[in-house]
Amino acid sequence: MKQKIVLFLMLFLLFGCSVDPKTINNTIIYELPSTTSKELITIPENTNVVLSFKVYNWCRVTYQEITGYTECSNLDLPPEEIGVLSGKTVIVDAGHGGKDNGAIVDNVLEKDINRKVSDYLIEYLKEDGANVVETRKNDETLYLYDRPTIANLVVAIENYIRTTNSGKKDAIGTIILDLEAILNDGVDVLPYLYRKGEDMNEELKEIFELTNQIDDVVFVSIHSNVTGNEEVSLQGLDMILTGNNVAEEYPGYDLYNDAERELFGNILGQNISSEADINLRRVYFGDYAVLREENLPSTLIELGYMDNEEDLKKLTDSDSQKAYARGIEKGIIEYFEATKTLTQ
Repeated sequence: MKQKIVLFLMLFLLFGCSVDPKTINNTIIYELPSTTSKELITIPENTNVVLSFKVYNWCRVTYQEITGYTECSNLDLPPEEIGVLSGKTVIVDAGHGGKDNGAIVDNVLEKDINRKVSDYLIEYLKEDGANVVETRKNDETLYLYDRPTIANLVVAIENYIRTTNSGKKDAIGTIILDLEAILNDGVDVLPYLYRKGEDMNEELKEIFELTNQIDDVVFVSIHSNVTGNEEVSLQGLDMILTGNNVAEEYPGYDLYNDAERELFGNILGQNISSEADINLRRVYFGDYAVLREENLPSTLIELGYMDNEEDLKKLTDSDSQKAYARGIEKGIIEYFEATKTLTQ
């Protein structure tokens, strides 16, 4: 029994937010991350809530199907580590999940590989003091556009909290509510923000501009590849970027910082290749919604080819999974060093 208790405490301290926190007093949940915004509900002391993520001192939580914001000091959260990534936010997107298995080779599911590497990465990042936002925490099904929407929500919240201008704060508050509507209602409101027409949606342009105002958030989407062709044999690591290359197909989508994204992708690729002892095939620009619909330094990582026997051994080996994660962690640290935004 004592061993079980010790194990639980270790997991709680290690993963923190993966254990639903409790309120430490009668806690108000607000519509926006501000004590002057609309009050949605008051939750009694010692009540469990589901924590999505935190930005600065505000936590996004759900209670009885009501999602809103409360000051993190109202929750019994474990202490955060202080390290080289303190003050930085890393959004970790474990590809696929739930009903979406991704690729399947020899009864190995891509979503499981992505999840395991992501879990190791999250562990390492938290040890470095990073604030980690997960697009999915368990084996849950996400709508494709939920992933960039979460990234955009983090950007909007950070700007909202930092902004003192009341007019600008109101405008960003509207953006937050629109993004929350996408996460709540999905396809019913999706065209409002991500519709492809003669130009990029004006609100998405505003989100892209808000992204340019911050330098402490990055986004990584973790996947595993397949050729889908028995006659083709590919092996190694692919780093995929999306940038102004998509403007020809999507008018107005020419607002990305290609150089910044390319720097991020190259640094991550080199570190993963070194740590995991896998060939870096290429760093290239493609068209992927998870990258196209947000403007952070971001990359989609294809860890290796599941239909290559040697790659599959790496992808399913726990030591190699840790090496992949360590490479991503080191790449993120090096990127922030390269852009001179580390505080330590």
